[in-house]
Amino acid sequence: MGSFLGKNVSGSTNELEGTVASARQIHRDVEGLHEIMGEYLELLKNTRRLFLLNLLVGMVRGLGMAIGATIVFGIMLNVAVQVVDLNLPFISEWLAKFMLMVEENRHNVQ
Repeated sequence: MGSFLGKNVSGSTNELEGTVASARQIHRDVEGLHEIMGEYLELLKNTRRLFLLNLLVGMVRGLGMAIGATIVFGIMLNVAVQVVDLNLPFISEWLAKFMLMVEENRHNVQ
């Protein structure tokens, strides 16, 4: 009976230590969240800084989309040129007409 109680007490101690460690981790997480929320509330109070930050983020996103679209369309145009060079019957004719239309519109814009 003594060994049974010893195992039970030892098991309870390990569970208690695990619970205490979990509680400490939760406390640290809540403190970190409190700090982050404080910084966020300060940002919300400063409307000028918030506006400028959102403006800057929007400009960077727009620039990234423009650069990304240019790269994607450039790759697509390069692939289309290579397909036209293969001289496939229907696809090459359609792509050649499409590329001529793009070239005409590009010269009209400039």
